[in-house]
Amino acid sequence: MEKSYYGAQRLLCENGETAELEYYILREPLGAYTGYGAEIVMQRPRDRESAAMRRITTSRARMDALLRLLCENGVTPCTLRDVLEDELKKG
Repeated sequence: MEKSYYGAQRLLCENGETAELEYYILREPLGAYTGYGAEIVMQRPRDRESAAMRRITTSRARMDALLRLLCENGVTPCTLRDVLEDELKKG
């Protein structure tokens, strides 16, 4: 599996601390196709959190659109799965 940087976002937490969010596109060979996924890493002053979903789509254009949505809206690791599932239900 390959992981490539997609973008970043800064988030102000409820406690006044700043969190840095980094978004990555994941690529994984699936026979004749390539599966694409997403990973979000959130770095705060005292901890680091991450979440990933693999094999979301075989369309690079669709994955780019999903990552753009995640990045523009400051989606965090704990909400990654819910946001992606909602978007995929829309079609």
